[in-house]
Amino acid sequence: MPNPTPSPAEDWANRLDPVHQAADLSAALQELATEDSVSGITRRCLELLDHDDSEVRLWTSESLESAVQPTADETKSLNELLSDLLARQAAGTQGADAPLLADQLYWTATMIGRIGTAAAAADPALARLEALSDVPDATAYHAAAARAGRSRAKLTT
Repeated sequence: MPNPTPSPAEDWANRLDPVHQAADLSAALQELATEDSVSGITRRCLELLDHDDSEVRLWTSESLESAVQPTADETKSLNELLSDLLARQAAGTQGADAPLLADQLYWTATMIGRIGTAAAAADPALARLEALSDVPDATAYHAAAARAGRSRAKLTT
């Protein structure tokens, strides 16, 4: 029996596996950024925002901005990721790692907001992120906190 053809999401997930070399990931992400809409790979992309290579991070952001469309089926995974990222922030991520974590928080909140009302279960985690806007030592996370506020509004409308 022949192997079934992988779904587009499976194909992208395989191509974006962090075991690949940075140059291969960048090339795949550049191609992804030109797609109209790809679902099922949101968490994989969000995790690549923490990659060591700046080109991978750049093209990941471009892909999240233009092509990655989260679905309601991804809500649980994205909510878990957001909670994990908030735990890292609370543990005192500082220095060079803080901007990378801030980008991950920003984009995770953005993706949850794109899901809309079906992601209502993520509201408590988004509220914790939004509360960072009132923490003076957390200025690296203020943009992510503002995004969380905008995303929370989308959960109820």
